[in-house]
Amino acid sequence: MRKINYLLATGAAVLALTLTGGVAAAAENTAGQVTAPATTAGGPPGWGYIASYPSPQDCQNAGDSGKAAGQWPDFVCVQSDSLTQWELWVP
Repeated sequence: MRKINYLLATGAAVLALTLTGGVAAAAENTAGQVTAPATTAGGPPGWGYIASYPSPQDCQNAGDSGKAAGQWPDFVCVQSDSLTQWELWVP
């Protein structure tokens, strides 16, 4: 639940930065964390795409499941360009 609250707070902050032209700074500050609305396709540099989900909660659950199973050490859920999907990215 803490990650979902963080996800919502971070998303709002990044959206504000995006609207004011701080896209590059927002991407640097959120890499490796849960969520950042993307203005261009893709996740953090060097990370691999896993799948898209219809909600941030679905993406979070998939990321947590993979992390618990040892499939990846960390993950990030990135809002897609369409703003209707959330993409799971892993290092």
